[in-house]
Amino acid sequence: MYRTNIQGFLFNWIYSQKGIVVGNSCSFEDIYKNMTNLFYSVDFLPQEILEEIKRKVFNIPELKTLIQKVKNKRAPRFVLIGDSGAGKSTLINAIAGYYAVQESDVHAGTKNAEHIHIKDEDGKTLWEFLDTRGVSEQSKTPVTKAEDQLINDINTMSPDAIVYVRKADDRTNIDSKLAFLKNITEKMYETKKVLPSIIVVSSQCDKLTPSSICDPKIYTKNKRKMANIKERENQLEKLFREHSLNVKTILSTSALVEWSLKSEKLIGLSKKEQMQYLKIDYRYNIDLLREMIMDSLQSESSKISFSMFLRVRESLAEKITEIFADVSSHLALSPMSAADILSSLRVLLVMFIAVLSGQKLSRESADEKIALFYEEDLRFSFFDMVQEISSSFTTTFFAKGSVVSAKTAAEEMKLIGSKSREFFNG
Repeated sequence: MYRTNIQGFLFNWIYSQKGIVVGNSCSFEDIYKNMTNLFYSVDFLPQEILEEIKRKVFNIPELKTLIQKVKNKRAPRFVLIGDSGAGKSTLINAIAGYYAVQESDVHAGTKNAEHIHIKDEDGKTLWEFLDTRGVSEQSKTPVTKAEDQLINDINTMSPDAIVYVRKADDRTNIDSKLAFLKNITEKMYETKKVLPSIIVVSSQCDKLTPSSICDPKIYTKNKRKMANIKERENQLEKLFREHSLNVKTILSTSALVEWSLKSEKLIGLSKKEQMQYLKIDYRYNIDLLREMIMDSLQSESSKISFSMFLRVRESLAEKITEIFADVSSHLALSPMSAADILSSLRVLLVMFIAVLSGQKLSRESADEKIALFYEEDLRFSFFDMVQEISSSFTTTFFAKGSVVSAKTAAEEMKLIGSKSREFFNG
């Protein structure tokens, strides 16, 4: 068994590595993916045993519930609100990463609220936007009618957040527009009982003085330009605060992209085909905006709550340990020698509990962890002694010896699971 003398420095080094803390940035989707990959990558156990463990693990009720949420996850949904000319359609294209919707520099691009689905090449929806009429256009309609129409569109969509787009160099009065936005959010609250997240985008920040500098690689090093960008963000923050609108974030962006092909021809091409006509790409903070948008998701079907997983993680680890203990018990009852298989099972259990904590462990590293467990806990020596005695019993009294071996194997596996949970989860 594990009788290797691990030197003190190795013991201390490995234990210093246990603190890869899983934070809120981790997702259950990643953990589920790693769990699945672990089963596929294991080549040191008989396939029938591996399949039995896999079947039992993925039938744990709490795990099945979380997995179902992953499989039912829909694309994120957002409402874009802002004046005509603020660049809402251009922003959608920048987020999508290709020319997905028609843009217009001359007239109001969106006549009515428009549902836009950004899809991948397989037709799967990646993003869903509700591109509304410009706020100025809304104000030409009687206020109540405009609000009711927009609220109806929004509630039908059930968005995860509102993205308010305001041109960075727009100095027109914004009070009536923010009052309009506040009324909308309050009516959304009346219907959904949840205030929507608001992300404010100060668009076309490349047009701020000095406007001749359009390349973000250059103007991010220009103190004057960056000071103007920051000043505009501060002004917007103050205005939203004065209207008691809680904002998740205010972000300056540029969606400046130029193509060498007319837009009406671009729109019919695939993303890959469009890229050959890309002339200039001066997008700024678009990747950061994507991250903030994804981080703002409130719908449980859009983002699996990691806190939900944390609440059941310990229970999952215990139930998985019980499954391994049960399999070990049945293996030990076998008249054939199962020592090597039991040893491999212990390794897999340690690797599995590591995955539940958001970490990945090689077979060799898991073996080292088990060696440490054996060295620090005398109960493992007792298990070794019992196994040796039960082996001699098995030669003469097969039934009694097998029963003792089965119970010992199960208890040893439970202790491995307990030490692993303590090691990885604290």
